Amino acid sequence: MYLSKKSISVLVVSCLTIISIFGLYAKQSNILIVHEWGTFTTKHRANGDVIGGLNRIDTNEVLPAFVHRLKSPEVRMFGKGLNLSHPDVSMKLETPVVYFYPPKGFDTKTKFSVDVKFRGGLLNEFYPQAKTRFENVTKKNNAESLSEATIGYLSWKDLVFDTAAIWPETNMPIWLAPRKVKATAVRASNGEAEKYLFYRGVAHLKSMLDTRFDADQNSYSIIASKRIAIPGKKALIIPQAWIVDVKKDGRAQFKSIGSINLADYKKKNIALSRDDSAYTKANLDQFRQLMKLALVKDGLYADEADAMLKTWKHAYFKNPGTRLMYVVPKAWTNYYLPMKISIPNKLTRVMIGRIDLLKY
Repeated sequence: MYLSKKSISVLVVSCLTIISIFGLYAKQSNILIVHEWGTFTTKHRANGDVIGGLNRIDTNEVLPAFVHRLKSPEVRMFGKGLNLSHPDVSMKLETPVVYFYPPKGFDTKTKFSVDVKFRGGLLNEFYPQAKTRFENVTKKNNAESLSEATIGYLSWKDLVFDTAAIWPETNMPIWLAPRKVKATAVRASNGEAEKYLFYRGVAHLKSMLDTRFDADQNSYSIIASKRIAIPGKKALIIPQAWIVDVKKDGRAQFKSIGSINLADYKKKNIALSRDDSAYTKANLDQFRQLMKLALVKDGLYADEADAMLKTWKHAYFKNPGTRLMYVVPKAWTNYYLPMKISIPNKLTRVMIGRIDLLKY
């Protein structure tokens, strides 16, 4: 069904208004509210092969110099950089940020910790300063190798909330965009402070969706991966998914796929139009609005969803190419990237899965 730009705008505004009311109610509760967003990125060839070397990043993904990095010699080759590329890195964890909303009357002197574990990968960039370690980086052909057995750990200890915190100076949009929310800043024991906790990582993992490209039909087949199995979970459901194709001039076309039940999802073919008139800049605006609606529906506040989309506007909306985007099931995130916070809290994690789709 086609929706006009005006119809989509009205739908988005109406839904966001309703959801914001519940968001305001949540902020008034007597428990710490914690929200997180981030992206799991993979890349597929036309035949479905997963591409490695994803620790190579674009110039718009470079972080400020004050960000800390995992510097152990045996994992240095897995770090993110402009000139790095390791075949074991088949997934990159991009810019998770963690926001905090303490309840009214919360004792700001209370110290707390946040611990994150990445199954299948390493957590190698972070701010403020944190303790890191890793397991099961093994030797393969006399060189270090990542595998699904690798585990990376990140731990922030003795954090406190600080409404008068002084943040590090930077002019980088990738760092500034996440600040534009109403969260409370956190300060580490060494004095470093920010509006959020930040970290990134790399992994030897595959997407929960397999893909194939049919050049004759200009279509993509989407298949639920049989490799995805979460202990204690019989089924994972992707709430929403889209395919978007962006041209160099900023025009785009996209198709909404809807929800995907990974337990019984059969192959589905999504055809893209070859007609140049199918590409418009208005389509990209509509796609962004639908993504925002999905992010808020999955648990983010409206300003957090805006911050996420602005942080990744180049990767999501401007970088030419075709990509499959989907809202990651929370059970998948909580298994592969479990997080523990030492004080009572209500944690909501909203992640986007992104597959860059090549036609060769």
